[in-house]
Amino acid sequence: MSVADNPQLALFRSVAKGDCASVLELIRQGIPVNCKDEANFNLTPLIRAAWSDNEDMIRLLIAHGAALNDCENQTGATALHIAAQQNNQRVAKSLIEAQAHVDAVDKNQQTPLMACAALSHLEIGKELLKAGADTDMQQKKGFTALHFCVEHNHLEFARLLVEFDAKLDVATKPEADRHTPFTMAALMGHLELLQLLSNAGADIHMRCSRGNALELARQSGVQEAVAFLDVLYKQRHIEESTMSIPRQFGSAAAAVGVGHRDFRDRDGDLRGRHGWRGGSGRPIWRHPQLRPAQGAGPGSAGAPGPQQQQQQQQQQQQQQSPRQRSATGGSELGAVEGISNSFRTWKIKRNDKPIGSGSFGVVYRAFTDKNQFVAVKVVKVANSANPQQLKQAIRNEEKGVRLLSRLNHRNILRFLKTDRDHLGNFLIFTELLSGNSLSGILEEYGVLTEDGIVNFTRQICSALDYIHTCNPPVLHRDLKCSNVMLTNEGIIKLIDFGLAKEILTSIAYNPTGIVGTPCFIAPEILDGRHFTDKSDIWSLGCTLFEMATGAPPNADKQSVNAVMFAICNKPMPKMPVRHSRNLHAFYNACVQKQPRLRPSAAELLNSPLLKAASTHTEV
Repeated sequence: MSVADNPQLALFRSVAKGDCASVLELIRQGIPVNCKDEANFNLTPLIRAAWSDNEDMIRLLIAHGAALNDCENQTGATALHIAAQQNNQRVAKSLIEAQAHVDAVDKNQQTPLMACAALSHLEIGKELLKAGADTDMQQKKGFTALHFCVEHNHLEFARLLVEFDAKLDVATKPEADRHTPFTMAALMGHLELLQLLSNAGADIHMRCSRGNALELARQSGVQEAVAFLDVLYKQRHIEESTMSIPRQFGSAAAAVGVGHRDFRDRDGDLRGRHGWRGGSGRPIWRHPQLRPAQGAGPGSAGAPGPQQQQQQQQQQQQQQSPRQRSATGGSELGAVEGISNSFRTWKIKRNDKPIGSGSFGVVYRAFTDKNQFVAVKVVKVANSANPQQLKQAIRNEEKGVRLLSRLNHRNILRFLKTDRDHLGNFLIFTELLSGNSLSGILEEYGVLTEDGIVNFTRQICSALDYIHTCNPPVLHRDLKCSNVMLTNEGIIKLIDFGLAKEILTSIAYNPTGIVGTPCFIAPEILDGRHFTDKSDIWSLGCTLFEMATGAPPNADKQSVNAVMFAICNKPMPKMPVRHSRNLHAFYNACVQKQPRLRPSAAELLNSPLLKAASTHTEV
């Protein structure tokens, strides 16, 4: 059949040649942009374009409605899979920027990240990870991206995965001998990978179907690997025979010698997922999923005083690049450096009262094996939830926390990691703050002075400017006074980045079915449009109004529907007349109905209201 007789064939040939003008003309003639090439594996034009490094063709097809995640072909691969396999970096970046599904799986359940790991396509791997690709997904045989790195001895890609908090002890399925990356590295005699994984905290004692790592290394015949593991095992044995359980955890666990799935010691205290093991009294900790920060944690004896903290922050500012300082306001960088996120077990006293609660869960204080206190939010998971929906929702939340854990700003709560407890509840670990939420301050002390409003707003804007200019950008999605903390030192912290919303709507137990208040929601969201950085700016304006009046805009309406109608169709309530013109102008700019008319956080930082903001907290 000739091209003239088959316009779709003409489209595919034009795509293959990179002829954008012909492709555009054929699309205008009505040729479907998502047609299938039945003679060539049922590929779409977009997937065909992904084989070549033609960024312009990809953008043209996407602009005319090409399906980013179409995988109805013989291999089940998406365009992003193909770009990852072919190492077409510009195409991959364009697809990621267009919101292609970074964790899409082909017929072997392999993701684009796994393809990059197997082929050591480092730059595309970085783009996928920055976009939130899941490091721990498993293909049919249970391989993760880290397994593929080990199998092909790709050391640098393995380093990248470790830096992005890949789980180190995931085991393959029985047909693949239940290998962890560490046992696989031992079997293949990859010395440098063994060193990398052991230093990162891999459990060297885990066994696969064929034995432990030392036994496997002997099978490989690589004497350097055998010697390394022999020394490593001896060192760990000495450590385990000399270490004791920290006093803060009590001696009952050592006396009982509880098993792997026991979650309470003799005193009835709740503890982390993997309990105490071994007769030596040493807790066998879970592997660190996140890279540890150095130094003492909050509340520890080694924590620096205020003067030392100020000196450390000044040193950090001097080390920042000019671009970093301009993007974040200079002094705003310098988050919690002392707290460690490499803890493997944790403990909550049975009779401890929650330190916070809300529609998304209850927050407790927990003590970790790093001898630090952290906060843990416990989100109750409903038994009736769809298992597949639950799995996907939890995976999305884990991805969100991984992204947030990389944020480093003094006005943003430090997110640490996620976990599940023995009841299946979803857990989010963060730094432990001392202070009160702005909503708590309003309730206890009344509305704020303008100096207080300006000071707090400046700090909130600095945090928003930082997250909105991250790569990829981060959105808060749930900004309001109850999600803004004021520490005892007068520092504002943004908390609860709308993280648990998906859990609440799809997997969490919520007896009322009501999710918060719509008073802070931007009109475009109520109209069904996507959330953007300008939606956060709307919520900032509502938060400022709450600080000034004690309640958010439209809180006087009698029903949720009335609130939503007012947001979409009526002028926003005005600020009290007692406040300055600059404050009125700032608020009015934030609550413009059209998102494009709202300023960015960076522009707000340069507004007359905030330029001369006091650095002291006044309430």
